[in-house]
Parts: sequence; structure tokens; C-alpha cells
Amino acid sequence: MGLDPVVHVSSYTALLPPQPPDAVLTPDSPVTRPAGAYSRSKAESDQVARRYREQGAPGDRLPREG
Repeated sequence: MGLDPVVHVSSYTALLPPQPPDAVLTPDSPVTRPAGAYSRSKAESDQVARRYREQGAPGDRLPREG
């Protein structure tokens, strides 16, 4: 398609609950297995975006505040 860069807007809900429990969340925190369908879908899309970035795909991941 020739579309680049790809921008993925993430959500901190993909990182909840933090691991370990007292960890401070950052955009590079590990994706966890959150409760609830919305949070799980954000976690799954975040994992896809991270895989593409690791494979060298052009793009960026923007954490969404709140």
C-alpha cells in the first residue's frame, strides 16, 4: 500500500495490572493481561504494534494519556 509511517495510539490500560505490582508504568512497560474486553483489545493491539516495530516497520507508538 505504501502507507508509512503507521501510528499506533496506545492506552495505559494495556499495561494494567503493572508487573511487578509496584512498578511505575512507562511506554516500555510490559503488556499484561488486563481484565475487561476493552483493555484486553488494547493489550492485543499494543503487542501487534510492538512486533511490527521490532521487525523494522516504519511507525511509532503513542501512549494515550488517561
